[in-house]
Amino acid sequence: MNGLLGRRMRNDIVLVAMVVKGDEVLSENHFFFVYPKDLDLKKGKIEFSAEKTERGYMLTFTATDFAKEVFLSTEDGKGFFTNNFFDLIPGKEVTTEFIIDADVPDVQKTVQVYSLVDSY
Repeated sequence: MNGLLGRRMRNDIVLVAMVVKGDEVLSENHFFFVYPKDLDLKKGKIEFSAEKTERGYMLTFTATDFAKEVFLSTEDGKGFFTNNFFDLIPGKEVTTEFIIDADVPDVQKTVQVYSLVDSY
């Protein structure tokens, strides 16, 4: 393990493993060398864009720093997220659909975004 990590701290590393067929990612997992509570997480910026769909909105998330266990909600509890509770790797997008029966005047203010670092 020390050869793999070199001089880097165990609490500052995430190993991303992907199974790829052609251009398609079939599976992706993130592995850590310490428990999540021991990770050296930074309070980075998580941003998202929203595009209207027939069932609601397609949300595309990015982060400036690694974001562990991103959780999405709304203040009133309305709507459903097809992908919730995920990790964000800097430079990589994660997409989820926000399914809701009504138009949302300001999706950016309606969707609340939290990650593990927000819990302490």
